[in-house]
Amino acid sequence: MYIYNIILFIVTLLIASTQATAKEYATYTLIDGTSQAGKLVAMTMGETIRFDTASGTIDIDWSSLLHWGKYENSQQTPRLCLTDGSILVAEPVEIVSKECVALSPLLGKLKVPRTDIVEIIFFEQETPVVNFDDSQSFPGEPSEGGTTTHSLTLLNGDRVQGKIESWNQERLVLETDVGPLSLETTSVASILFPTAAEGIATSRKPSKLPVVGLTDGSLLHVSKLSVNNESASFLFYSTTIRCESQQVIYLQWVDPRVTFVSDLPVISYRNIPFLSLSWPYRLDQNVLGSSLRCNGRAFQKGVGVHSACRLTYATPEKATLLIGKVGMDDRSQGEGSSRFRVFVDRGLGKWEESYTSPVVRSNQIPESFSVDVSDVKQISLLVEYADRADVRDYANWLDLRFVQ
Repeated sequence: MYIYNIILFIVTLLIASTQATAKEYATYTLIDGTSQAGKLVAMTMGETIRFDTASGTIDIDWSSLLHWGKYENSQQTPRLCLTDGSILVAEPVEIVSKECVALSPLLGKLKVPRTDIVEIIFFEQETPVVNFDDSQSFPGEPSEGGTTTHSLTLLNGDRVQGKIESWNQERLVLETDVGPLSLETTSVASILFPTAAEGIATSRKPSKLPVVGLTDGSLLHVSKLSVNNESASFLFYSTTIRCESQQVIYLQWVDPRVTFVSDLPVISYRNIPFLSLSWPYRLDQNVLGSSLRCNGRAFQKGVGVHSACRLTYATPEKATLLIGKVGMDDRSQGEGSSRFRVFVDRGLGKWEESYTSPVVRSNQIPESFSVDVSDVKQISLLVEYADRADVRDYANWLDLRFVQ
């Protein structure tokens, strides 16, 4: 009996140690949806990635990784939001004709092309909800013919428009319809940049580059990425950046076999409000325009909508699977509930239901699903009311992707 108790004690310690180790590790997810907790040990872009797991060291092929780690969407300010989806937490120190010079405490001095900037946020503010109709442009889409006008939101809530003529850390000069306007930089909450400047379209541009999430809140599309036990290095625009490996907390790679739905054009969209307020869809954001977040976890890719609605997409050539998760955004504050459905059209003009979720409620772990789309020409994503009509039905399609 004494020996039995000792053996039981040792086994209990081993199990507890394994569970504690797993909790310390971040999770990596492969493109087929399988996940495991693992500590990133080493990787070189285009080769293998090594993880330490509770069961030992594992090498996986770089191309099979969807993402690793946990990136908390940055609310750090100031930050630059770029057209490829990058978020650079840095202080803009100068804006000249073709570039913005920014200073990052973690990464140092960086230069970003002016035409790649969507917005600079100095102070976080709530995104307003506006009524939507089919004649309006979706958020982030350029209006016909483009514009060279900057839109500034001030700390007092006022909004002004014009073209930035000069900028430094103290003052900003804006050319407006009524003449030059000089503002103190500290009075500006955010600057929304033109959707096109000098004839160059700067609307949202999906990137096939790896994504690196850093401890300072930056989320960057990079090249020439490598990580080992001590350090990480990568190329961001023309600047080679080196940092400690522990400052890398998130990796995402898009293999050519994977196409995220949020990077595809929408064939059609319809929102059917329960009362009168119509809602747009949002790409890689929730329907309110902030980060996709479900059950405390942030997601970088997906589509945010509001019930009841329908989105239709063409199936990419050679795609065999549609894989993703569905969940209610944390901004629904415990009140949202919806049912998610996927319909497919095999080219015969007839829609077939391929997936129906249970009722998905706020504060639940997102539901995973997979749909065979081998011979499918189009898919339609539906979100329906559930428990409380459409009250706070901020519904998210998460990591939604076609896989070859």
